[in-house]
Amino acid sequence: MIKKEHIVITILTTVTLVFGFYATDQYMASQLLCGKHFWNPSVQWDQAISFNPQWVWIYLLYFPLCFLPITLKEIWKDKIAFRRTAAGFILQFIFAFTIFWIFPSQMERPIFSPLGVSSQVLLWFYKIDAGYNIFPSLHVANIAYIACVAWKFKRRSLSTAVWALCFMIAASTLFVKQHYLFDLPFGIVTGVLGYFIAFSKRMRFLDSRKARPLITILPQLDRKKILTAKA
Repeated sequence: MIKKEHIVITILTTVTLVFGFYATDQYMASQLLCGKHFWNPSVQWDQAISFNPQWVWIYLLYFPLCFLPITLKEIWKDKIAFRRTAAGFILQFIFAFTIFWIFPSQMERPIFSPLGVSSQVLLWFYKIDAGYNIFPSLHVANIAYIACVAWKFKRRSLSTAVWALCFMIAASTLFVKQHYLFDLPFGIVTGVLGYFIAFSKRMRFLDSRKARPLITILPQLDRKKILTAKA
């Protein structure tokens, strides 16, 4: 059964991610105009990877896959599992955006003519994503995280399939020139660490089944004051 808490957390997480990307793009664009030097994490092997716009369809699989956890009944039935799953995403976002802002970098993209549908879609994506969010790769981090979550809830076949998609999406980021090789392993590390922290004892404050409403606590406080005064 879908609960109000699930809907609110899902919406807030999605809005936070979208706003984070927008704010990062705006800030980095302003820094670039001011002449700030941007870090380039490319290596020589990146130059040997051919540009192939057709991989954009694999790249775009990331977006529906991000919503895969909310389709698992284990997460919908247990609000603690839902909270921890959402916390894992938030931890990854916080870490990645911190790196984006402290060590700004930008992807060097090819100039091409949009002759086919794939090229047109990729060019459209280039226009809405300026390529400042490259290290670590959240595309890879989030999908690796989802694979870990699926494994935790005994969805072994699903987890294996998601890992396979994770590596395909990682490859697609190289072919459509959205990421450098250096971004990918750190993306996996970000996703896996996000999983272990989110489901660790450190996050047990999320396990409260039902917080007591303040309105039920106030009368008890008043009674304690009265009893103290009488004594």
